[in-house]
Amino acid sequence: MNLVRVLKTLKEPKIIIGIDSSSASLAMSVYSRDFENTYLIDTVKFKFQPKSSMADKLELINSALPKVIKKYNPDAIRIEQTIYIQSPQTSRILSYIVGHIFGVCLEYCQDVDDVPVMTWKSHIGYKNVTMAEKNAWKILHGEKEAKKIAARQRKERTGILMKQKIEGIDDIEDDDIMDSIAIGYWALTDVL
Repeated sequence: MNLVRVLKTLKEPKIIIGIDSSSASLAMSVYSRDFENTYLIDTVKFKFQPKSSMADKLELINSALPKVIKKYNPDAIRIEQTIYIQSPQTSRILSYIVGHIFGVCLEYCQDVDDVPVMTWKSHIGYKNVTMAEKNAWKILHGEKEAKKIAARQRKERTGILMKQKIEGIDDIEDDDIMDSIAIGYWALTDVL
């Protein structure tokens, strides 16, 4: 009887949410997985109003995030860790946002954790922009334009890789959604 219960549990689908946040938005991917199939069942993005206060951003998280979590009742949620950049103001804002997201998620799901950026990027096969690429772009386009190209490449590479791994997402062009899809994709291996 216990063996039957264990086997039944293994066949029940697990719902996993991957979250990518920034100072401008909150993007989520929702996966359903059993031990035979994985489905990306939804993507959601909430944008913070330009120049919104911290209180306004946290209020949007308070009102929008629980709706998604309640709708899907996830078994696990994985949130991208904050990265510390050269702007102390942006780092502070991201820390508040990610901390608040973490707290709200814990109210509705017991299995909430964060993931370092390079952990999920390595999992999908992401390769950093190389010095050789940067130098080639400098020669072709000049230094200022080369920096723009490198920044765009960093964003586009995740989308290119994920479109090779998951069917039906070719029309998704939003970089934040694509990052959340990649975070959720990594989470599938972390959770199951």
